[in-house]
Amino acid sequence: MRDDFAAQINKFLEGFHEIVPQECISYFEAKELELLISGVPEVDVDDLKSNTDYSGYNPTDQIIVWFWEVVS
Repeated sequence: MRDDFAAQINKFLEGFHEIVPQECISYFEAKELELLISGVPEVDVDDLKSNTDYSGYNPTDQIIVWFWEVVS
């Protein structure tokens, strides 16, 4: 079990360091790293909705209406 956890952590770090090289981590504060890894704890649905590009759909299409109902 412990080896499994270590393997998962190593894979996470491998992928993470592809995005943020290890030597650059010290430039971030703890909260910044948390946001980078986890994102914001709450999603502003209204902001997301107002900045969505529907690419071939319209905001009034039934599938889009249902999508926003589920997300909200």
